Amino acid sequence: MKKITILCSSVLMLLSCKSDDDIKDNPGVDPSLFANVDLYYSGLVRNNAGVYEFKYWKNDSIVHVSTPEMVVPAEISVQNNDVYLAGYFQRIEGTSGIPLNGAVWKNGTLIQNLKATENDWVTVAAMKVTNNVVHTAGVINRKQVAYWKNGVLNKWANANLFTKVYAMDVVGNDVYILGDTQPEGKSNHVIKYWKNGVEHAVSGPDELAYGGDIKVIGSDVYVLGTVIKNGYKITLWKNGVRTTIGDNYTFGHAHSLFVENSDVYISATMQPKDGNTSPFIFKNGVSIPLEYDTDKGCSLYDLYVNNGDVYAVGSQNSKGLIWKNGKKHEISVGDFNVTLSKIDGVPKKK
Repeated sequence: MKKITILCSSVLMLLSCKSDDDIKDNPGVDPSLFANVDLYYSGLVRNNAGVYEFKYWKNDSIVHVSTPEMVVPAEISVQNNDVYLAGYFQRIEGTSGIPLNGAVWKNGTLIQNLKATENDWVTVAAMKVTNNVVHTAGVINRKQVAYWKNGVLNKWANANLFTKVYAMDVVGNDVYILGDTQPEGKSNHVIKYWKNGVEHAVSGPDELAYGGDIKVIGSDVYVLGTVIKNGYKITLWKNGVRTTIGDNYTFGHAHSLFVENSDVYISATMQPKDGNTSPFIFKNGVSIPLEYDTDKGCSLYDLYVNNGDVYAVGSQNSKGLIWKNGKKHEISVGDFNVTLSKIDGVPKKK
């Protein structure tokens, strides 16, 4: 448990605040990366004061996001040429982050403050934009699953369990939210998803498991997670049927999945036995080779697929990374530390 706590804490401490003039627009990205799609990706840039600033990019152009408070980024989504970002504000007390409220940005401008009551802690971990409707999901006071539709709050699920939310999907009028809960008096976490507020258990009641991502394609529900038993195992459920992906790892987390046609792509950051923290992408259970410095730790978080081309984002050696079909491209902003966590894309018209 100690190692997974360290991993989660490192993500939590990726903070940002309002724009600093010392960050210049100089990513220096190979333009061939954007030959077929416009890529939109978000993350954090550490400024000269040591504070992480929330940014997003369109291809090789960086956009400064208006953030009056520190931010933990959650999601990026592009609809009708508009770029939506989600995350939550937080305050640092000692070595801990205290959640304040969730937020949504459109084209870099704050458009929604997502709150419950004045004194509630609110985290936002997921967003889906459909037909100009912004759906967001998170947790209130670390116990209550929360869903907002255009900023209007609906409270879901049991408020008496420690709960985390990781992802969501929206299909028609149906809203799916993926998370995990820790039952009172127990040390295990159970992966669950809620469909329109109704709970569906995914992992076993006595297993230790953490959520990752959810995608709904037609009548098929895909759930990604990490099961901890004799090692850390990347695990995919399709309509409740479980498949273990890759090996048993020392620790790590399965982050995201993408389904294109009948192909299922999975991204993860895992530590193999006798190795460093490493990035992984799997296509239908088969690992895709990735370029990175194997002598140092490397993280990979999110992926996007277009016509079989696989794009992913992560970080290594204080630089952001984008992979296209396994080839890495460094995203640098001067000498500042860059971490990339989310990606979306729009195919270019031929």
